[in-house]
Amino acid sequence: MKKIVAYTLFFLLVVGGLCTLRLCRGPLLESRCGEVYHRYAHKEGVEAAYVRGFPINDTISVDVTLLRALDSAGWDYLMGAFHISSELVEAAERNPGFDIWVNQSLRGEPETTYSSIDSAASPHIVPEIVVKSFSRREICVFHTRTRQEHDAVFIKNLMSNK
Repeated sequence: MKKIVAYTLFFLLVVGGLCTLRLCRGPLLESRCGEVYHRYAHKEGVEAAYVRGFPINDTISVDVTLLRALDSAGWDYLMGAFHISSELVEAAERNPGFDIWVNQSLRGEPETTYSSIDSAASPHIVPEIVVKSFSRREICVFHTRTRQEHDAVFIKNLMSNK
């Protein structure tokens, strides 16, 4: 009888420990971060972060890569990589309401803009959302997998920029 109780307690402790490990969010191993994160994580002057399961609303969460320039050289690098013209940045500085720029890109290619005309021609492709903040020198890539996620991210960014 004592063995049965001991085995039951041991089993419950193991299951409880595994559930705790599964539910607790600790630091994400770099190997589990997305390819965009790996592309920019070790660039000098650029800080990269990867968030798994960032909540968009009550039911939708997506993975997000955040790139932030640490200095002017890092910002120049990101501007070149993401094809951000200096004229666009200057226009944003003159008009604070123009600071946030949102566009779409193909999965894994946030540097290249994917237009809604292309999207209409290929309805099965779900583009990712790329948000650029010129004043904060940040680029945020929302890795959407479904049209529902895409639309939720787009609406959230549209509403937060009012």
